[in-house]
Amino acid sequence: MNDKWWFYQLPAVLWALLIFIASSLPDIPGPRLNIQFEDKLDHLVVYAVFGFLLCRAFLYQNRFPGWRESYILLSIVVGILYGLSDEFHQYFVPGRYSEWMDVLADSIGIILGVSAFKVYISLRANFTD
Repeated sequence: MNDKWWFYQLPAVLWALLIFIASSLPDIPGPRLNIQFEDKLDHLVVYAVFGFLLCRAFLYQNRFPGWRESYILLSIVVGILYGLSDEFHQYFVPGRYSEWMDVLADSIGIILGVSAFKVYISLRANFTD
């Protein structure tokens, strides 16, 4: 196993666990902005971070070289499938419900996170040259 596993892959695993735990709670207490579609914005931001972390995890792993070559596609597919499974999971949590619009917000978030990672990689390459 890569000695940097804890640095590159563990954050994505922990973020996925955080999403699962938050989805298991009947209601998440905390301050609200009281804006329209706030819950969709929450989904978008949480999954954008997840998309970014998935890119890091797939790109900087050594076990499966093909994954590094396809890290963008893998991050999008895994992120969207996780969003789908999260909504399915919420269907069974008392006080929670599933919504296709949440899956859409999750998917857009994943794509934004992957895009942000691509920008980050490009900027980093420009500064290290």
